[in-house]
Amino acid sequence: MIDLSKIKVGDEIYIDGDSGFCTPHYVIIKSIDVELDPRTMQEFTSITMSDGHKFDSRTGRAMNPPTAYFIRLD
Repeated sequence: MIDLSKIKVGDEIYIDGDSGFCTPHYVIIKSIDVELDPRTMQEFTSITMSDGHKFDSRTGRAMNPPTAYFIRLD
């Protein structure tokens, strides 16, 4: 199981999706950034992939379209 708190730039992560249109694939982490949640005002980490797709480290869910994708943790 992947621990999102221990990943680093350059790691390869498996991405999957909730839709039949999603193609599961591996992608490289390009950057890990600290952001501010506009609702809670709490800091959290976002993960940007080499293909430009961005994910929330708290949930593993996509933050930008296509939002059906998620980081596969198992």
